[in-house]
Amino acid sequence: MNQNPKSILIVEDERDAAFLLKSYLTRQGYKVQVACDLESAYSLFPEFNPEIILLDLNLPDGSGFEFLKYLNEDKATCRVIINSAFDDSEERERARKMGVNDFLSKPTDFQKISSVL
Repeated sequence: MNQNPKSILIVEDERDAAFLLKSYLTRQGYKVQVACDLESAYSLFPEFNPEIILLDLNLPDGSGFEFLKYLNEDKATCRVIINSAFDDSEERERARKMGVNDFLSKPTDFQKISSVL
């Protein structure tokens, strides 16, 4: 169990996957909130103030890259981990240039996520 729980915001449009991941991370001792679209992510971010964001790139109301731009403009200090099915060198390079800490490919692998937290 994590001795010093960190807060994690999961931004993921696949509700079942998001809540399964939330359940897993909560059992690991993390404080977790879920946003299933950009609009929810924008409103949850300032009030929850997460230390880590697990971010999908393909969301129903836009791209995860839009949220990265918002985080950069806000000078957010949280770690960002992309978890996306869109995994090619162009996305990885763009994410790296935007300050993303890690880039994981779907399907979601809980062990890989745990290893980068």
